[in-house]
Amino acid sequence: MPNLNTTLSPLLMPLLTHKQRQFARYFADGCSLAAAYRRAYNTHAKPNTVRVEACRLNRKPGIAAEINRLIGNDMDTGTASQNGLTTRDRLRALIRQARSLGLMR
Repeated sequence: MPNLNTTLSPLLMPLLTHKQRQFARYFADGCSLAAAYRRAYNTHAKPNTVRVEACRLNRKPGIAAEINRLIGNDMDTGTASQNGLTTRDRLRALIRQARSLGLMR
């Protein structure tokens, strides 16, 4: 079954707010979900609130599709390696994974 987050036409996706687009851009650029939420929404909420809201946003199909689009555009502008990902993209993915596990800030 196809993943609806990546197969929706941009015309069928709900419009994103400016802050939602910022959130997607910060995450695609390598910030953790929580850091992307804090930067996009300029909030000083409790850490648990930030994590919950960031995860909630990340589950929205329009935001997930925007993140996938942004990551895809970044890969298109880089130098492709043998497996199709640039070194920069692989490093960003590793950093995001480490941040989500609490190993990095």
